[in-house]
Amino acid sequence: MVDFSSSVNALRNIGTSQRVTSHNIANVESTGFKESRTIQGTESATVTKNMRQGGLVVTNNLLDFAIEGNGYLAVSTPEGTAYNRSGTLNIDTNGIITDNNGNPLEPSISVPSGTSSIAIQGNGVINADVNGTPTAIGQLSITTFPNPGGLKSTGNNLLQESIASGTALANAPGNGGAGTLVLGGVERSNVDLSDNMVTMIINQHTFAYNAKAISVQEDIDRITLSIKG
Repeated sequence: MVDFSSSVNALRNIGTSQRVTSHNIANVESTGFKESRTIQGTESATVTKNMRQGGLVVTNNLLDFAIEGNGYLAVSTPEGTAYNRSGTLNIDTNGIITDNNGNPLEPSISVPSGTSSIAIQGNGVINADVNGTPTAIGQLSITTFPNPGGLKSTGNNLLQESIASGTALANAPGNGGAGTLVLGGVERSNVDLSDNMVTMIINQHTFAYNAKAISVQEDIDRITLSIKG
């Protein structure tokens, strides 16, 4: 009997690569998104993150920032603490500062009533004009990991800590290995669209080749059994 295991493993690995590649392409415009890459192994595929810095888009928005270097913004979600590099902050109806998906920052920062303007400083301090008085209302923390490539994707451009990433460590921008803030702009996705499209085409051809190989192997088995019979 012919051993199908190599072709079956190849199909499984290609499926993993295709899912990862499709996710990358879907997030080509997602601010601060880091693409994933698939390393094909003999038995299984390993998924790693490409931590290359994305380009800067200038917005001149006082609540926009890019992280230059290492680190992520921590936010609170229904599934627990998550991390992103989206760099676009909003204020919800309760006066809580959130990311662009409405997730409150960690630690939480509230905007006092009577605030007429708000801006982020280079050191991460958020200042507000409250009834005509300049007031520091909070401090942005940048979270780093021993192995950021090991962070687990959970959708909506969010990542979560994993055993592979190591334990989260929060610092003020520029301290403890954390990146610095570039104000008035956001980081582009680092997805290379053309490279991912090529990977998708190669996956499709490789899938078809291995599916055909299994079909041929099945025919050989059928002929072998009929001869034995």
